[in-house]
Amino acid sequence: MAKAPPSGAFGACRISPLAEYVQPSNDKTDNDTIYLSGKYADSSEDYANIREEIIAYYGNARIDADHLVLDRKKNILKGNDQSIRYSSDSAVIESDSFTSYLNNREYEGENVTYYMHQIEAQGKARYAINRQNDKTSDFEQVTYSTCPVGTEVWQLSSEELHLDEESGRGIARHAKLSLFGVPVLYSPYFSFPIDDRRQSGFLFPMISLDKDGGFSIRTPYYLNIAPNFDMTLIPGFYTKRGLILGAEARYLNEWQHSTLGLEVLPHDRAFRKYQGVEANHALSEGNPFYKKDSSTRWSVSFDQQLNLLPKLRGRILFQQVSDDKYAEDIQDAVGLLTKTNLERIAELTYSDENWQSTLRFQHFQILDRDVIPNDPYARMPQLLFNGNWITENGIFYGAYGEAVNFTTNVSRNAPDRPKSAIRLDLMPYIGFRIENSWGFFEPKLAYRFTHYDLNYQSFAGYQRPNQIDSIHRSLPIFSIDTGVVLERDTQFKSLFGGGNFVQTLEPRLFYLYVPYRNQSNIPIFDTGSVTPSFDSLFATNQFTGADRQSNANQITAALTTRFINEDTGVEHLRLSAGQIYYIDDPRITTGKDLPSKGECYRDNFNAIDVGERCRRSRNSEWFVESNVQLTQDFSGKVTWQWSPDSKKTTRLSYDLRYQPEERKIINIGQRYYRDPNYSNDYITHQIDLTSYWEVSSNWAVVGRYNYSLEENKLNDSFVGFEYSDCCVATRVAARYYRNNIYDKSKEWKAYLQFELKGLGNFGPNTDTLWRESIYGYQTHSLGRNPKQSF
Repeated sequence: MAKAPPSGAFGACRISPLAEYVQPSNDKTDNDTIYLSGKYADSSEDYANIREEIIAYYGNARIDADHLVLDRKKNILKGNDQSIRYSSDSAVIESDSFTSYLNNREYEGENVTYYMHQIEAQGKARYAINRQNDKTSDFEQVTYSTCPVGTEVWQLSSEELHLDEESGRGIARHAKLSLFGVPVLYSPYFSFPIDDRRQSGFLFPMISLDKDGGFSIRTPYYLNIAPNFDMTLIPGFYTKRGLILGAEARYLNEWQHSTLGLEVLPHDRAFRKYQGVEANHALSEGNPFYKKDSSTRWSVSFDQQLNLLPKLRGRILFQQVSDDKYAEDIQDAVGLLTKTNLERIAELTYSDENWQSTLRFQHFQILDRDVIPNDPYARMPQLLFNGNWITENGIFYGAYGEAVNFTTNVSRNAPDRPKSAIRLDLMPYIGFRIENSWGFFEPKLAYRFTHYDLNYQSFAGYQRPNQIDSIHRSLPIFSIDTGVVLERDTQFKSLFGGGNFVQTLEPRLFYLYVPYRNQSNIPIFDTGSVTPSFDSLFATNQFTGADRQSNANQITAALTTRFINEDTGVEHLRLSAGQIYYIDDPRITTGKDLPSKGECYRDNFNAIDVGERCRRSRNSEWFVESNVQLTQDFSGKVTWQWSPDSKKTTRLSYDLRYQPEERKIINIGQRYYRDPNYSNDYITHQIDLTSYWEVSSNWAVVGRYNYSLEENKLNDSFVGFEYSDCCVATRVAARYYRNNIYDKSKEWKAYLQFELKGLGNFGPNTDTLWRESIYGYQTHSLGRNPKQSF
């Protein structure tokens, strides 16, 4: 009949031996009849006396005692001077004496030891009364804790305590909080949550420590205004910065979910000092026009998700901060790197079975000029259309379209950038696909038309070369994709755990033809090169965005093999390799187009190294990818890119993961990249080690080490631990990092998240840091969150 309490964050625990006496809930229980049994009994019209080995049932409550007296007229059950246990589905109470008002389903006793099942709490009291009908309890001279009996890490003691399970709130008067038996806090009135519901009241403070801001404490006050509307007021103080005021409001209804956040530092002392240093440095560098930002700093964010119709959805996102360093100084509590820009976007998307259209307005605030020196182009607005249809005989057709208006701020540093432009990009296509169990064949023909209307900024004293203000580009795109799948049965005794396997051999050919069109005179608005990969071997364009369309007359040859377990269907190994053979030379770049081989020889006829300058490779680099699942616990992924011209590795990355259990993870990764555009072999080489390891049912350790081997510099590192049991939970971490790869100095921060379960918690949510840093880590909460989602 006993019901075990819920488990803690890492394992099950039982906080009180009284838990085994909790009665099961039963809505069909007879609440009008009292069942009494005992060894001896005598009864009259007014009273009934029962003695020895007594068990009484009333509804779903049970009473165990040695001597009970039942007042049959008033329906009151009493017992004195003995050990009496009262058990219901919500509480178990042991006392020296008791009175049970059966009609009202109330129980009171003196010198009690209690256990509250619904809220997992235990303690002792001089007097207690439990009311089953309204699920409330009152105590006098009481102790309260969610820790196991005898090991109370924290304990609340008060003269009076009222617990209301319906409202989910506890109120203590003349309360004293003790940690490890030492009193640390007194309050004449103390209100606290006893379950997971959203309730108005103070949340536990958030405490952090970092190099620039010093020690900070923020004390949120939560306002549960309505079931679909709440607000959190977040005043705080930094020892090096001063006062900070913040607020967050959330609103939900049938068609939208909105979050508004505001924050202001009326006078940031640390930032004012930093601005003074920067101003002096600017003067020493001969720049008398350096402009200081105000020491009043602020941020605002608004995020609204819209669900207007079954097929019509939208989003509004607005973010702005007072200065470029605000996100780094104030908001970057758990991010891996400081944001380089803040996006503002408003969009509506209509999706149907075959097509999708989006109307978008998009703008950015730049926060890091080392990473993004020029303002990116805003899309004001952008209209996208993408449709695809397929017939029963395998013919498919569709169209992609975009119309966008670009705007930006142009300075003398980049006078040749258009200050605005309109781009129209249309691409209809048609093809068909023949496919069966052993292969496929798919030809496809597309036609791409792109038109620009350009507008340039005039600068006094600057003579711009003759630049046309209208450009268009049109070209066909033809591809044939085909492949076969060959299979054979094989067996392994120990590899991949042994068993019967199916090995596949999958050769694939991809032909692509796109004629060359001169694109050197087209400005770059939102286009970049695609990161080379195995998948990019089969792409019809090696650029993202419409400002560049790569020319091509080429054949891709690739081969993939897989090992699949016949019994489980698990793919234990996939190994793919491929290369492109160029019939015509690729000439399109994000800068000026490359000359053809004939043009190159003509332009460099007198050069001694004309052969080297005009040499063109007939083959792309080799691309090799592999995914492996050696055992159930060990997996990995390797990507290798090798240049046949330089006979060197261009790109190499691997990720190895060992995860024997859900909460035991070790990741090892390495990233190596040699930029082929630099003759001095510009190299990026990093190693990344991360781990989350549960060492026991209560303890877990966590850490990261990301190091640049080429620079001999640390990028990011942290180490911490996590502890959780029935009554307390904590995460502690220290982080040492660079905001971005251009930073020469490092920052440090300390994180502390602490919870007294059943009472409250404080500190930043370090779970975000764990999740973003450690691949495979699953989000979990240390305990109750008084501010739940709608």
